[in-house]
Amino acid sequence: MLTKRAFNEESRRLGSLLAAGVLTGTLTGHFTLWLGLVPPAYLAWLLSDLVRTRRWVLQGRPATAPPRVQGLCADIVTRGLEWHRILEEERIRARGEVRQLQRTLHALPDSIVALDVAGRIGWCNDTAESLLGIRMETDAGQPIDNLIRHPDFVAWRHCVPPREPLAIPAPADPNHTLSLRWISYGEGEAVLIARDETEALALQRMREDFISNVSHELKTPLTVLNGYLEGLNEASNTFPRQWRRPLAVMAAQVHRMRRLVEDLLVLSRIESLVRSPEDEVIDVASLLAQLVEEGQVLSGDRAHEIELRCETDLVLAGTERDIRAAFSNLIANAIQYTPPEGRIRIEWRSTPNAAFFEVKDSGEGIEPEHLPRLTERFYRVDPGRSREAGGTGLGLAIVKHVLQHYGARLEITSTPGQGSCFRCRFPRGSHIRKCTETRALDEADRIDSGVLTRAG
Repeated sequence: MLTKRAFNEESRRLGSLLAAGVLTGTLTGHFTLWLGLVPPAYLAWLLSDLVRTRRWVLQGRPATAPPRVQGLCADIVTRGLEWHRILEEERIRARGEVRQLQRTLHALPDSIVALDVAGRIGWCNDTAESLLGIRMETDAGQPIDNLIRHPDFVAWRHCVPPREPLAIPAPADPNHTLSLRWISYGEGEAVLIARDETEALALQRMREDFISNVSHELKTPLTVLNGYLEGLNEASNTFPRQWRRPLAVMAAQVHRMRRLVEDLLVLSRIESLVRSPEDEVIDVASLLAQLVEEGQVLSGDRAHEIELRCETDLVLAGTERDIRAAFSNLIANAIQYTPPEGRIRIEWRSTPNAAFFEVKDSGEGIEPEHLPRLTERFYRVDPGRSREAGGTGLGLAIVKHVLQHYGARLEITSTPGQGSCFRCRFPRGSHIRKCTETRALDEADRIDSGVLTRAG
């Protein structure tokens, strides 16, 4: 927009040319000629200012040697100088913020590498040199796959997007273990974050070894104690009456301790696995039929209604012992915490993208604030009630760790007063199989549209 000052200057310049043309034409007697020369002269003058202004703008240094122009062009130069000042201030401020951010990122103990759409290194902090062996002076623009050549990393990096954090030996020092995370942003760019987990893994290994060793050491004396107590209880009729209850209480506590030790050993074994083996095809339908029978025995006089529905041709590849441990814990929990004559539904089904094992009960339900912590070791919603029911506080921790080895996850939903649903989601992949073989079923089983239903 033309300012008042620029308009006035342009008016004065045009007025000066008109006055000169009129005066010269009057003096020379060629008034029309000289008056007709005024517009071309004005345009030539204006064009000269525009050319100099354009040359000055294209130099890219508007703060130096601005041209001596008037009117409209002077206004353009003034505005250009103002814009340059503002942009320069913004540039200085942004440059300072970038430096501050880089200093902060360089101070972090984690390695941070910025990657472009093609996976080429754009920037990294100082820690990336010690953990990943990346040097910005020589490695900028290099594909990250050229510098981290571990086969697990190559396969993990090309997932869309990479899933869980990956643990690999540090390229710069194989004695250290790194935990890698891949964070995508923008239009294909990504940030690779590497953390040294060597000390944390060593502490975790020490803790696991301690629990495993203590559990093994406790197993033998508890077995001996249990044997003697069973013998004493069988002969309790020959003891004075006051000894009978203490013997029964001791036997119950030893039995509880044996269950706790067994669960600790199972959890320790599962945690020590690097990945779940796939050397077995697990007949899930048959396994669940066995677990339902065991559940009916556990239910006993409480007479729960247990319903089993499963796809008979849907199997898992893995280790049956681990899957049995996970599924049996969920079924046992449902039986323990469902009131007498309550309903428990067990389902094994598939969708195009996943397979689901689901245990749904009509128990008391769980308050929402407890749900995120249910898979923690020894966490109890109601400690007193859990101990009375015979639980060890490790069942859901075992379930969580088993599912992690299968790339699965545990989903828990519950409504107080209406019951709970524990769902294991197995992603469609290497562990899920469809088996078309016919399977001999017990006479108590019945086939209804490809779905096995069993109630007890």
